[in-house]
Amino acid sequence: MKVDVAVQSYKKPESLVYTLLSLKKYCGEHIDTIYINDDCSGEGVVEHYTNPDFLELMKPIKIKVRINTKPSGYTHTIVTKEVLLRKNIIQQLQLLGHFLIKRAKWYTTTDDIRYQWAINNTDKKYIFLIHDDIKFFDDVLGLYIKCVENNDDLAIVGDLGGSKRCIFGPCGGKCRPELINKGIYPCVTYPNMGAKSFIYKMLGRYRRYCRINEWCALLNIDVAKQLTEEGIYFGNYESGGDVGTYWFDKVIKQGYSVYDPLPTKEERLHFYLHWWQGHEGHDVWVDRGNGKADYEREMIICKIIDEFGYEYR
Repeated sequence: MKVDVAVQSYKKPESLVYTLLSLKKYCGEHIDTIYINDDCSGEGVVEHYTNPDFLELMKPIKIKVRINTKPSGYTHTIVTKEVLLRKNIIQQLQLLGHFLIKRAKWYTTTDDIRYQWAINNTDKKYIFLIHDDIKFFDDVLGLYIKCVENNDDLAIVGDLGGSKRCIFGPCGGKCRPELINKGIYPCVTYPNMGAKSFIYKMLGRYRRYCRINEWCALLNIDVAKQLTEEGIYFGNYESGGDVGTYWFDKVIKQGYSVYDPLPTKEERLHFYLHWWQGHEGHDVWVDRGNGKADYEREMIICKIIDEFGYEYR
């Protein structure tokens, strides 16, 4: 089975090039096309992905590159069709808000939503979602593909773990991938987990913290496109949740299953390491109380040369 890959790019081409070379080394036999969606990085970033030498090195994998129509960042969302169909007074105000939002300068198209361009255009049955700071050690994609073969009810396979804000998450000790894989849920409202504020109750929604972490996940395209028809997009930040939480909620409620084949940190480390540079991706741009992380560009370039023999430029 061949799959496509979707990855977001933003101003760290060295990190993404390293990730893609690492991906090809261990998982390349399963991959047809990699969709790189750049969030208006500028500064010649996308030229690193279209460099003829890099494209030659990645063969037979094909690379497709797109630049967003306008910066999406990681906090913007578009209003979905589901919201527009609601009937009460508050939801009619949302409809008015949608009309205004569409005319705001930061309104985005669906292709601008993280991963959605690849979902809209792939002709494969599954798409592999990754971040730009993954280091692979073994064929995790092959493992994921074995999980979905002959199992069309699986909507997504990957690192199952609620947001660190979730009261049922690792800190609370009540929610573990091993339990969820068996259909044992930590609360009756799963996957709607966490505080239910008055405002969200009025809107008929709840904060969603539970998700499959999309930095290394295999997505069922039939399921994704079905939800796209309903105006629900994987990669959208909606209803107080992080990437994929609202989507995750919907697939659970529609009867699809999810699976984490590597439920422990030790198992995952055999196949891949996220944040291999020692910090979260956003920490390069955002000070979360300890100062911004240093993006070690030259270190990554040296690793690209040493490990893959590619003279990055």
